[in-house]
Amino acid sequence: VKNGSNTVMIAADDFVPHAGTTRGQYALFTDKDKATYPNIAVAQADMMNFLSKKYGDKIRFEFCPAPYLNEFIDYGMGSGEALFRDLTANAPKNMAIIWTGNTVRSLSYDMADIKRYTDLIGRKPMLWDNSPYARELTGRYGGYPSLYPGKAVMCSLFEPYDIIVPDSFFTYMDDHIYSNGGGYSERYMIKYPTFADFAWNNNAYDPDFSLYKTIIWLYGKENAMKLLEFNDSYFKLVSVWAEIRNAKQVSKEEDAYKISAKQKAEADIYINEMKNSYKQLSKSVKNERLLKALDTEKANLIKKYNKTIKSENTGKTKKGHRQT
Repeated sequence: VKNGSNTVMIAADDFVPHAGTTRGQYALFTDKDKATYPNIAVAQADMMNFLSKKYGDKIRFEFCPAPYLNEFIDYGMGSGEALFRDLTANAPKNMAIIWTGNTVRSLSYDMADIKRYTDLIGRKPMLWDNSPYARELTGRYGGYPSLYPGKAVMCSLFEPYDIIVPDSFFTYMDDHIYSNGGGYSERYMIKYPTFADFAWNNNAYDPDFSLYKTIIWLYGKENAMKLLEFNDSYFKLVSVWAEIRNAKQVSKEEDAYKISAKQKAEADIYINEMKNSYKQLSKSVKNERLLKALDTEKANLIKKYNKTIKSENTGKTKKGHRQT
């Protein structure tokens, strides 16, 4: 605040103590807290009132509660509804309350989910959108391209902001929105302008067209087409690799999966196409950080593919672990 911040989010989300074995049974733990407050919601409301009175209109306060998505409210088996009842009855009326949708990384926001959360918090939800990393190939929270090979060809290394929302979405939401992603990478520098495009006009937004406009704006039309060609070859290789990997993992010891000549030939084609696209890009794109990022993605995928096909057979060790 002393250094000029005019917005503060209080994050009381993933690391709040909870009772029992069910996520959502949030509780006070210390004797002092139990003697002072009837429950954790009233304690949190007291904290927010204290901050609001101290800083007045100088600061916009945002609050991220423990059940910040509808799925967590379900986990609580009623305690989520009780938490919001006591929190919103006592907290400042102008305090924004964070929501990530029906799940942590929601790709669709429908009116039923919006209305449910709005009714619970007594105000318009403020969206904290985690979708920019919902479809990533690797990482703790991503990976569906490798689990559903047929979907891989629909993916993009330069994924635009791509969510399903009802018409006039902005009218049902708080007018602030956070997009959660890795802002330090060159790939995200391509993603974020598409998010800005969505925020500017939800109703007219088209993800694919927005991505196309963005990469032309950043790299020119010719390089934009080369980037899309690189991406297509990349995810076609993902599709072949994932199909082989998944089939090997579920094959039985007595009926080992055999990689077909057709699969190997297709993979070789996509590897060569990807390498050629990268070679062309390296001659015409001046952004060394982007080129390095693409080279790393390319090398890592080829490494995964080669590791998977190193052996034709898959089986179980004596301890039951599958090995190649």
